[in-house]
Amino acid sequence: MAIFSAKASFCSRSSGKGAVAQAAYRSGKAFKDNQRGRTFDYSKKTDRHDIHQNILLPIGAPEWMKNSEKLWNHVQEFETNLIFKRYSADHKDPVKREQSLAGREKALNSAQDSWNQIIALPRELTKEQNVEMLEIYLRERFSSRGLISDYSIHMDKGNWHAHVAVTLREMLPTGNFSEKKINRGKLGIQSK
Repeated sequence: MAIFSAKASFCSRSSGKGAVAQAAYRSGKAFKDNQRGRTFDYSKKTDRHDIHQNILLPIGAPEWMKNSEKLWNHVQEFETNLIFKRYSADHKDPVKREQSLAGREKALNSAQDSWNQIIALPRELTKEQNVEMLEIYLRERFSSRGLISDYSIHMDKGNWHAHVAVTLREMLPTGNFSEKKINRGKLGIQSK
């Protein structure tokens, strides 16, 4: 039986790639990052076998969010808009204006768009059993709390594993994200 292992990290813009680039990798497709004006193409990646992909939405989320490229472009745009709202730079005092602009630049460069996991899956289970097990975990842990989970199951050289990205903001009944990030401690997510 396989030994459980999982690796978790935040998708931070400081890495040079954002949530759209990571979604392209997960799906093995070419996605355009609207903010960077750049396409990330993993459609020719031949060293892995993609087994299954899905996006789990919480109740009330719009159906278009099942499109990974649109979803993660929207998440990045939402985060950027919040940063511009917080650091408006419309102060009359030139010192405060410069401080706000500097704060905005720092926030834009270090924004976190998702929480990512790579989870080992047991080879002893069938594809269907692994999908069911993973989706139960993601629904109970994230979707039930208003978060979106986007995942792909890959197999590299007999190594079954799932790449999972989870939004950091709850989906509201209005179909929009909350301006407040989820309390990470309640979900067992460690802060940086």
